[in-house]
Amino acid sequence: MLVHHEPSLDPRISWVTRLCKEMGPTDVIGFVRLYGPAHSPKPEREHDRNVCIERINIYRYASAAARALSRLIDFFCVPGAISRFTKREEQGAGNGRPTRSLPARIDHQIGRVCRRASYWAVQRMIASALYRRARVERTPAVIVCHDLFALAAAVELKKVFGSPILYDTHEFWPEADLLAQRWEQRLIARTEQRLIRHADVVVTVSPQLARHLERCYGIRGVLSAPNAEPRASGTSRAQPAPPGLPVRFLFQGQVDPHRGVDELLRGWERLEPDAAVLYLRCPPNEYLTHLCGKFSGLIEAKRVIVLDPVSEEELVSAAGFADVGIIPYAGPNVNHLFCCPNKLSQYMQAGLAILSNRLEFVSEVIQRYECGQAYDSAEPDSLIRAVRSLVDQPAVLHAMKQKARAAAQSEFNWDVQAAGYRDAIRRLYQAGCLAVYREGAASS
Repeated sequence: MLVHHEPSLDPRISWVTRLCKEMGPTDVIGFVRLYGPAHSPKPEREHDRNVCIERINIYRYASAAARALSRLIDFFCVPGAISRFTKREEQGAGNGRPTRSLPARIDHQIGRVCRRASYWAVQRMIASALYRRARVERTPAVIVCHDLFALAAAVELKKVFGSPILYDTHEFWPEADLLAQRWEQRLIARTEQRLIRHADVVVTVSPQLARHLERCYGIRGVLSAPNAEPRASGTSRAQPAPPGLPVRFLFQGQVDPHRGVDELLRGWERLEPDAAVLYLRCPPNEYLTHLCGKFSGLIEAKRVIVLDPVSEEELVSAAGFADVGIIPYAGPNVNHLFCCPNKLSQYMQAGLAILSNRLEFVSEVIQRYECGQAYDSAEPDSLIRAVRSLVDQPAVLHAMKQKARAAAQSEFNWDVQAAGYRDAIRRLYQAGCLAVYREGAASS
């Protein structure tokens, strides 16, 4: 299994690893750093029965050509140009007005090109390192790769070993970078289209995103396996508590521009002060600091409370104090419209009702299980009405909390939702083992 980041950052990696080890010994190769010693508390190698997890230094394993290209681009694409681009993009996102002067626009475009070139060089190094490290292993029965950079390595490995590829794409990569322009998206789309045709099975996180991949790349049979927490996720067996006043709303997750959190807080300013409290539990970053300064009045009035982050394993149990979990992601980004965020099932496992922007898959889940409400971020009053509806109907809200928890325990969990994924791995594993056996018999 190939992962282009620290494996523990995404719980889906561990869930898929469990599926793989049901079939046979599983090697997981990821990375945590470019240079120097590890700063992660995780060891470089972990062994757990049939699973070996290795975290590699990609600069050590990447080819000389990939390293040279990275140095060359770093030399010409100085950080100052990238920084100027990022600052101008954030300023434009904040005030809604693009940079207008011609010199500023030229400077902005230079920064954008430098940023894209720098990203591309790092991505080449990641793919090269994953390929070169995995190439020295014995012939794998199946290559499972997560996301685009790992797919690039997997395609090269398939040329060496002939092993089938299962490509698990967690999002639509041409729109994964929220700051990318159309020309950048087209470049990434061409790359993914060229590589995805080498995959024997493609899996993604929602039926809507699966159909989108089929339309864009002219492929068929893309499977979907939602990011649904396993049943045993650290929650107690107690039923969700009835809501009180103020109703406690919770957002857990990364905050970045263009993800709807700014709009959520602007809407929160218009709510009645004593009706609801919004809790934010987010890893610290510059954008969170910016939001805390921008909405300091809400924080000082304790209408918004910023909580300390917790580990991925603690997110479900830490959410249990709240009544409603919020998913504020906004369009027109495909990855938002068709997403299945981890927080959806985490909220449900914790016994929270769901309040979400009108995202296709999330809205479908809410409607199917009658466990929440949707609002329209394009209509500012829509959020206000949805919050007031939940606050004013405590019995209905309590029923939603109970239904969310029941759905997560009975059906909307990885044990149930990953059935097709498990079958695909089993099918490829059996075919791969047969091919390895025939190759060994022929060589002997």
